[in-house]
This record gives sequence, structure tokens and C-alpha cells, in this order.
Amino acid sequence: RKLDLLDLGVDPSIVKDDAKLYKTTLYPKKSILGGILGIRSGTVIAYGHLLKPPYYVERKDEEVFINGIRVHPILSNPNYKITVVVTEEERKRYKEKREIEGKIGKALKEYYLEVKAKEGREVAKKKLLEFAKRFEDIEKIEWDNDMPESPFIKWKHEKYPTAIDNFAYPNPTEEERKKAKERRKKDSLETAIKYKKRYEEDLKANGVWVFNYGGTPQTYQTYSYSNIKESVINIMENLKLSNKEKIKELMLLFWKDDDAGKSVFYNYDPKEWKE
Repeated sequence: RKLDLLDLGVDPSIVKDDAKLYKTTLYPKKSILGGILGIRSGTVIAYGHLLKPPYYVERKDEEVFINGIRVHPILSNPNYKITVVVTEEERKRYKEKREIEGKIGKALKEYYLEVKAKEGREVAKKKLLEFAKRFEDIEKIEWDNDMPESPFIKWKHEKYPTAIDNFAYPNPTEEERKKAKERRKKDSLETAIKYKKRYEEDLKANGVWVFNYGGTPQTYQTYSYSNIKESVINIMENLKLSNKEKIKELMLLFWKDDDAGKSVFYNYDPKEWKE
């Protein structure tokens, strides 16, 4: 799998407050189609920017756009880049470690399925614990009661247990992989259709939608957010508030949503909000 920050010993929370995480180069414009077919009620704040109504919600395959800005799936931030220095030796060790873990996981699964076929699940679970002792990289195996055939391995060189393959199923064939991919595409398409309908219905009901990089879209009822534009302007142009205090006030405005508050703060443009 792809190297991530935690694999490399970097805590993502360290860089969470960096302005680069929230600053965007998006410049929303009024939708041409929205002027004819759009929804004139509701409010959309996308990646810290206020989109201008009327709102035209459209779907292109598995993606959903509002006035040309993609809101499903959520965009990633092109400005958010973290440089982590990793030596070639470290990369080599990481690759070797993953290869070893993969081979051990495969051996455990094959042994479990073989015993299960002859003696049943409970016997196979007990015997697997003994079988695992022959691998010096394994500290212990734990079984999840809610997922009876998905064990967790506590590797000696890692802090937390990690899940491995569901032992109830053999390794998929190429045909099974193809069918699984088709199912995922179908599910993604159905999800996009569902979200498009929901966005349209909520905006027609004068709801508020807030979309942020890497986060889950938030929806707010209009009765508590009827003056959201005025509230944002008042916070951002209050000379008595420090930048830190403005961010805190914005966060509270969006039901304590830290990402929403910072996205608006770092992208605030008076012209955009006052038009």
C-alpha cells in the first residue's frame, strides 16, 4: 500500500493548522445554466467560498457538481503538500516489512481454511493461535467477536493490532475482482444520484450546505442559519477580534466545525460575500 504520514512517523495533526490546508485557488462564478434552471433558495459554501445562487446541481457519472464546483466526491486540496524526507534505506526496510507481513498473512489464511474445512471454525481458530507462534514477527492474534473470521495481528514492531484478510473467503479470482469492481462502480453511481437529489431538495427547502477539503459535507437547517452571510461578514470585519478569535467565532458559527471555520477564514473575500 501507499506510504502515508503515520507510516513515516509524522503526525498529521502537527500540520493541521497550516493555512495551506485550507487556502484554495477556486474562484466560483455564477452558473449560466443556473440562471435558467437553477435553485434560487438556500446557501452553498464550497471549500471556504460562497457560491452565488441560483444553484445548478448536475451529475456527471459518479461525480456531482454545484455551479461547476465538484462537491461529490469531495475535492482534495492541491495546495496541501507535505515534504517528508525518507532515505532509500528506510524505503527498502518498509517494503521488506510489508512483503514479510503479506507472506505471513497468506500462510495464516491458508492454514486456517485448511483446518476449518476438516475440523470446523472453532477448532481452526484455536489451532491458528498455536500455528502463529512459529512466526517470530507476530506478538499475538486477536479475534473480533463482531467479525468472527477477520482476525487482528499484533506485530512485534508495531504499536497497534492490524486487520488482515477476511478468512471466510479464499483469494478472489480475476473474474471475481472484475465483478467486485463493477459492483463498486454501480454503488458509486447510485450514491451520486442520491446525493444530487438530496442537495437539490435541501436547497429548495432553503438549507445550507458546507463542503470542505477531505471532510464530510455538513448540512444546516435554515431556521438557525438564515443570516449566515451577515454573520460571516460581521466576524471577518470585526476590528476588535484577532485572527485567532475570528477563527474561533467562525468555528462556533458552523456548529464547532473547525474545518469549516478555517476554510472560510483563509479564503474570505469581501466582494464575494457582499455581492
